[in-house]
Amino acid sequence: MRKKMFLLFLILFASTTPTFAQDRPGDLKNGEAIYQEHCLRCHGSNGSGDGPEGAYLTVPPANFLSDQSRMKSDLELLMTIAHGSVYSPMHGWRGRLSESAMWDVVAYIRFLAPFKAIARVE
Repeated sequence: MRKKMFLLFLILFASTTPTFAQDRPGDLKNGEAIYQEHCLRCHGSNGSGDGPEGAYLTVPPANFLSDQSRMKSDLELLMTIAHGSVYSPMHGWRGRLSESAMWDVVAYIRFLAPFKAIARVE
């Protein structure tokens, strides 16, 4: 019974919750503007983590073009934008950016570095 309920939950959750930016609305132009204003100085113009201020950080900024970053779900990216990253200079933007604006940034990051699925090992 528990397995059936869990499977039903997964099916319902998966069918109602978009997983990737291309499945949900996001204002790419607004995301780009926010990225240019708040993210570019650390993450760089193309998202490779080579922004002008990134070189001075103890923990380097995320490189959105790396496989490790591209394999993260959009929700993981959103949570990092909202809450920051522990033990790094990446602070959270929750309370300073609306949820919609943060989704716009996720859409722009996906424009720079599209999602890359984890390869299956058989």
